[in-house]
Amino acid sequence: MSSNDDLYREGGALGVYSYYYQTKKDNFNKVRLTSPIRGQTMTSVNGGHLPPSRLQTPVSMNRVPRLDIMSPHPIEEDLVIPNKELVADAIQRKPLIRPSNLDLWIRVMSQLAGKDKVGKCIQYGLRILIAYSIRARKTQFLNNFKLTSVDFNGKTQDVLRQLVARPELIVVFFLGQFEARFVGLTKILSIYRQMLRAGTVPTKVLKMLSRISETAGVLQSSEKASTKLQRLKSDWCNFKSLGEICALYYAWFDESLLAYKIGLLDEKTTPNYRKFAVRHEALAWYTNIILGLRAQFEKLSQLSNKENSLKINYQVKQRAKRLVSTIKPDQSPISLYGPLENTDTKTQLVQYSTELKKISKEKYMVQLEILKLLCDFAYDTVNVFHLKIDEPLHLLFGLGAGAISLSKIWIAEKEKMEKELNPGLN
Repeated sequence: MSSNDDLYREGGALGVYSYYYQTKKDNFNKVRLTSPIRGQTMTSVNGGHLPPSRLQTPVSMNRVPRLDIMSPHPIEEDLVIPNKELVADAIQRKPLIRPSNLDLWIRVMSQLAGKDKVGKCIQYGLRILIAYSIRARKTQFLNNFKLTSVDFNGKTQDVLRQLVARPELIVVFFLGQFEARFVGLTKILSIYRQMLRAGTVPTKVLKMLSRISETAGVLQSSEKASTKLQRLKSDWCNFKSLGEICALYYAWFDESLLAYKIGLLDEKTTPNYRKFAVRHEALAWYTNIILGLRAQFEKLSQLSNKENSLKINYQVKQRAKRLVSTIKPDQSPISLYGPLENTDTKTQLVQYSTELKKISKEKYMVQLEILKLLCDFAYDTVNVFHLKIDEPLHLLFGLGAGAISLSKIWIAEKEKMEKELNPGLN
């Protein structure tokens, strides 16, 4: 076996591939033919190909420190390039800690919005069951059976014997008890939900008065009339101001009806205002739904444009790289950056995938909100225009809106808890 100095001399001036030549000298030519740098050739002036030189190395002259030409030290450590993709993959392959359904349910119920939507689902679910119960009890078959034929003042055994002897009376009795008990519960849930969203009128009124005061200051200023008009137009003639006005409009009449339900206002003393409040509460909610749909469709359009722009930019970059790589790959300096270029490509791919996934999540949440608003729109359209529609179908729109809203809260809280349990999760 030759000494180390002999091996480095035989391996080349840089000593990069000396491990290929750690063999007997008589096998030197045979081993040299297997050198990984043999595939790289240089073009001569007259078009011929020069034999590969052991002084050529596929080392980047910009990103890797250059060595002295006679350095006997191996440069394997200098060739190590940090791979961000491997780090990202290691993070992604780490087992994801997911919150339990019980913890997630507690988190949802700890919020006012979560309590409101759960109450809405229960309220409209019970109303649908009550509507079907009343419909079943009033059918021609069950309508002929009356519970007055049963003596409920007798002993329990006698009452049960009479009911068992006539099973149809058990159905009538069960439906009647179900309606009597749960009709009151639906009213309580309605009051409960209104109380959860109550208390916003004072803040909305103060905010509106503040804006009116600012507008009065503009009118009293010494500016030109055209400037004042332009400022008034920019401050008030927009969808933001219209949304604030409609929100106050709805909150005022919604809390007015709540005051009637809990006894703060007497329906007997002010019956006209109550009818007025019922009518305008539905109209105010209708306008808020329409404005909400307009805002969500605009947001969805912006996200779609952002997604398309991201895809186009990424495709343009990839096509540009492929085009450059086809131009004299043996002579192009880009070929010297193979590992680094692959690392950058993988990093860009991870960033692109992450951004695209984020936009997709946002679009999905916006689509859920649009679907929820459409359910509210269908439900309130019946109330505003007094349309004749099957009652269970009408109530089903309300149940659908509540279920979609609850699913949105569930998804958002689940994502938050996953980020808390997995700090490295993007």
